[in-house]
Amino acid sequence: MMGRIALLTVSALALISVFSAHAQTGGGPGGPGGGPGGGSGAGPGAGAPPPGGAFPGGGGGGGGGGGGGGRRQAETPGGTVGRVAMTEIPLTTRVGGRLIPANSVQHAVSANGIVRSVFVKPGQEVRAGDPLFSVERDDLSGSYVPALVAARIPGTVSSVSVKPNATVRSGDQGVTVIDSSELYLEAYLSDKDALSLRAGTEVIATVAGGLELKGVIHSRSPEPDYSTGLFTLTLRFPGTGGAPLGQFATAELPLGKLRGIFLQQDLLQRMYGRYQVWTVDSANLLQSRRVT
Repeated sequence: MMGRIALLTVSALALISVFSAHAQTGGGPGGPGGGPGGGSGAGPGAGAPPPGGAFPGGGGGGGGGGGGGGRRQAETPGGTVGRVAMTEIPLTTRVGGRLIPANSVQHAVSANGIVRSVFVKPGQEVRAGDPLFSVERDDLSGSYVPALVAARIPGTVSSVSVKPNATVRSGDQGVTVIDSSELYLEAYLSDKDALSLRAGTEVIATVAGGLELKGVIHSRSPEPDYSTGLFTLTLRFPGTGGAPLGQFATAELPLGKLRGIFLQQDLLQRMYGRYQVWTVDSANLLQSRRVT
């Protein structure tokens, strides 16, 4: 009986030694070929693997054991890093309005009578003193006295409201002439913006199609419209820019410069209801700062 117990004890010790050696050589039930970072099939600190079949799960399974031999690279969390410095940025405001002529003169009928001749048509260019239309009138004595209405300014005929042989009365609309040598744009600004603008400041207006017009601030009203609180700002542009009258234009007006540190929006984080940004100081330490 004692002999059997001794034999069983020796067998158990031998079996434990076999499994201990097998664990050190990276054996065991192996997976498919070498895993990520795997080596030749031997585990860390192991010698050459025994011949295939020496242990259960050995041989071909050695590749799976080597999979644990490599080191997993540490993952770095993503983020955006940027450098900032004290800078200045321009402040502007955008206004819009219709381009209007520098001057528009209505030439009215000067006497009661009959229109005998009309010498112009819409779109025609005229000079100061050119005849526009004539009226045949009767004075109180019944004598014929012709009345000739001439252009008072050079420009373009905008509209003609009289027709030959029509009976007219003094003060009726006759011919309108516009001076388009310069174009104006009227904009309305609050006192916060209007009071920082000065006459003579250069501006650029843009009309439909991307056409740009270079001009200046012509004037600013000395007081606001008290019903709205807005000041009237007039911009002047040369009439040779190619923009048609009445076209809508927008202009960027310079208000000055703002000095400070400006951040990209993706650098900001909202924490506790406020915007924060992470900074790195001279000691290479992270600090959280509130953005104002």
